[in-house]
Amino acid sequence: LNDQSLKVKSQGVRMVSEMVQAFDADYYRALQALLPSIFASLQQLATEKQETELLECLESLVDAVGLEAMFFKPHITSIVPLFVQLIRAKEHLAPGVRHMALEFVVSYAQEKPQPLLKAVPKFPQLMFDCCMDLMLSVNDDLQEGLENPAAHILTRRTNTNRTTNHFT
Repeated sequence: LNDQSLKVKSQGVRMVSEMVQAFDADYYRALQALLPSIFASLQQLATEKQETELLECLESLVDAVGLEAMFFKPHITSIVPLFVQLIRAKEHLAPGVRHMALEFVVSYAQEKPQPLLKAVPKFPQLMFDCCMDLMLSVNDDLQEGLENPAAHILTRRTNTNRTTNHFT
């Protein structure tokens, strides 16, 4: 996680996440010391606009929080501001990255609501604001499609080709 290469950092974040999912709590406690480095790596990936790697890291962390939310508890006061920053980075990050950041926070809230509310008393208002930001950005994405119909048609055609017809 301290390597200069963002790809190595990304792999490190995903490796720690997989270890958390595989190990019992007694074994992964030592890995909690890596949480500040994980958050720094996420921040750097976002700053450097390495969205593919960032999205992969967020997906692995969502998987980990779904199985072992307590792993993140010691640093939840650092996690929430970072993920709120990712969610609100409309001009800098793709919608998929922003949505995955929200999914992480919501998954943690579903698993451990009381510790979260105790650590971050304004959490409900923060999440409401973040959800509103994301919903309002959907309108902007639609407007962009209307202003550039060729891009919208291409995106729609690509998405249509990815789906399968189960009736044939």
